[in-house]
Amino acid sequence: MVMLCAWYGSIDFQRNSFWKDDFAFFSRMIEDAPQKSSGYLNLSTAYYHIGDFNNAEKYLTDACFKAADNRVQLTRLTEALWEINRYNKAMAVMQMKIDLEPNNPHPYLQMSRIYGELGDKAKEKAYHDKAIELFPGTEEVVRQKATEIFREGEKLMAERRIMLARARFQDALNIDLNFVPALVGMGVLSNQKGDPARALRFLSRAVAINPLNASAHYNLAQSYRMQGRVVEAENELREAEALAKQKGNVAPQ
Repeated sequence: MVMLCAWYGSIDFQRNSFWKDDFAFFSRMIEDAPQKSSGYLNLSTAYYHIGDFNNAEKYLTDACFKAADNRVQLTRLTEALWEINRYNKAMAVMQMKIDLEPNNPHPYLQMSRIYGELGDKAKEKAYHDKAIELFPGTEEVVRQKATEIFREGEKLMAERRIMLARARFQDALNIDLNFVPALVGMGVLSNQKGDPARALRFLSRAVAINPLNASAHYNLAQSYRMQGRVVEAENELREAEALAKQKGNVAPQ
């Protein structure tokens, strides 16, 4: 089963592989079993793959709030909404998770990262401090778990098991929204799939978080090149080469 951002990697559909009958079929699934999330999730995916983010968001939201099997989806919904820049809704959903699990440090840490991206340093610090107060080792545990899952994804990618690799990269991002290696990994896979627009969302985020990451710049250059944005591609490639040279490495591939 697949979902926006957090679930789209679980099945390796091509961008235009959905037919009109699929939309009708998934709509019928919702009519027949409105308490189940599967119809909403699949319809959300179908809309995502044709670039209709408004309907993708609508049906993913329905999966989390209309379906009965929804509570576990809140963190993933936050990541999905964040990816398509629905920041206010992402924070509203994460606040629901906090309300449901006030002693769980993870949603506070995720909320901190959203505010950090928005430039609200005061709220970024407040939520971060709350997470640390609840569990002093939160940040390190999150980073270690994201790293572990990402490495599983890297291994799968090396084995050309792309569908599973993408799913593991998504799982790493569900744990740590700012985990740069997974953002780069998702960008690389999106480029390989011929979807530079989606790759840009991951890679731009990676560069914003860590502007010294040569691989992020290199793959961002590939995204721009695929879109015909030659000047931006050349700028990113120069930056990647300069960073790689500073570290005494060859330019990333």
